[in-house]
Amino acid sequence: REKEFIQLTHEREGEAFKEGLEEYFGKYPHLRALSELEHIRWCYSYYALGFRQGQVKNEEKKTHPCLNCSWEFLMEEAFFECHPEYDLISVLSLFGE
Repeated sequence: REKEFIQLTHEREGEAFKEGLEEYFGKYPHLRALSELEHIRWCYSYYALGFRQGQVKNEEKKTHPCLNCSWEFLMEEAFFECHPEYDLISVLSLFGE
């Protein structure tokens, strides 16, 4: 699975990458579910640090545009800004592949 993801990241970019990642998640729904949970975990860790959703990432004001726990929002509207593939990378690292 990891090799397939690495190949995807090297062969596609932009909308083609987004479509490829959606296909990948369709093929591995358990990785999609774990990636969604990882994003929620990430959001709550930032909430615990006092961050809130904002238009831009600002460490001083503690705002971040990706602090939205909706996976649909992340995969659609915020895909290129919030990079859901990072959540998948965290999940894949757990498997040690």
